Amino acid sequence: MAGDWQGEAGPTLEPIPFPMAMALSALFGIAVYNSFELYIFILRTFHRRRGLYFWSAICATTGILLISLFCLLRFFGVAHPGLMAALTSASWATMVTGQSLMLYSRLHLVLCNPKRTRCLLSLIICAFLFIEIPVGTLFAINNFRFTGVIVATAYNAMEKIELVIFTLLEGLLSGLYLYEWAAVRKELEITKGPKVRRLFHELVALFVLVLVLDLSLGTYEMEHPTI
Repeated sequence: MAGDWQGEAGPTLEPIPFPMAMALSALFGIAVYNSFELYIFILRTFHRRRGLYFWSAICATTGILLISLFCLLRFFGVAHPGLMAALTSASWATMVTGQSLMLYSRLHLVLCNPKRTRCLLSLIICAFLFIEIPVGTLFAINNFRFTGVIVATAYNAMEKIELVIFTLLEGLLSGLYLYEWAAVRKELEITKGPKVRRLFHELVALFVLVLVLDLSLGTYEMEHPTI
């Protein structure tokens, strides 16, 4: 019975196969390397280390580092699964909300509409309060003491809603950058040259890649429920 309830909806009880363990360790190493690289880049770039942009970048990078560590400890059974689940949820919120706030903090440079920017900030706050906190709480409860079908079912449903909400939110924030920049791209090309067009194409490619990854993750979760 325990094997039917392991994974995201409950404690990780079964031994992890060696190839998967090696893959998880390699991915953990990549995440740690990228996190420290981002720390160095942020500290070298920001001469004035204050403001929403700086601190949201620090929070997002810290979330990447911590969620990798806590997930690794949880999957290998090194620490208590409930404690690791709670810390993983907190790190996830730090990473995701930090990334959203990074996008929001620079949005005023391309979107000269205070009402729209305040509306977007409200969406980020609401997503944190009404999506991330409930999902993280259910995840932690189910790993501290596995409680059966009700909590697991609620978690699975909320997790799918979370994926949809954050896919739409990140798509909206990134899409606004592209839309507003596309409107002034020709004027910028006159003064800045071809590099503006190249950078715009890179942003489009990055936007499409992130959207595809979000959609693929959402599709996988829909087709492979954890209960």
